[in-house]
Amino acid sequence: MERMIISTRATVYQFDEIKGFKTYVYVIKGDNNTYVIDTYCGPDYMLPIIEDINPFPANTFVINTHFHWDHIWGNCAFDKCTIISHSSCCEKIESHWDDMIAENGYNIVGDMTKRLPDTTFDESLEFSSDGILVFYSPGHTSDCISVYDTKDKILYVGDNMEKPRVFVESDDIKAYIATLNHYLDINPKKIFAGHTIGMTVKDVRDTIKYLEQLNN
Repeated sequence: MERMIISTRATVYQFDEIKGFKTYVYVIKGDNNTYVIDTYCGPDYMLPIIEDINPFPANTFVINTHFHWDHIWGNCAFDKCTIISHSSCCEKIESHWDDMIAENGYNIVGDMTKRLPDTTFDESLEFSSDGILVFYSPGHTSDCISVYDTKDKILYVGDNMEKPRVFVESDDIKAYIATLNHYLDINPKKIFAGHTIGMTVKDVRDTIKYLEQLNN
């Protein structure tokens, strides 16, 4: 695990254990709350992050950007924290859980148990005192959400962006393109994703072009 400071109040934790993929977990320390974006592949991987956060502030929120195993299997490490997701994420975790374990369970490190999100939303959830906006952004999967840090102008997009090319699981390409156009409207200074860091709005435009070709 490698730790990197990416803004005045955000840290990225890089994990290299999944073959062919770097995977990133993000922590934003706001004035009032701390936000952990995704939890990787098991509770033991989260121990350095928990150590960095401790003592836990009164309000620490874990955000699952979507239901895939490499973003949720560390949820159980945050047993006293609220976990946030889109309203459809819990159902997807439940329906895909056994298959995800069967296909990728060898990636789990630690005594992993199922921990579902306990706070969900349909369109958006705002933490105005910290300048954090969590919003629905269907794309890579239909339950994807994104996080925008309005103070540092950083957008966290889960797996909706990736280099060299995004992986499209959802059939709704029009919704995916609409999400990316919304990213352009936001016009962030920096974009960080689940498996790629340091992207720009140019990468968003390039991804839109790629998706438009798929949709033709």
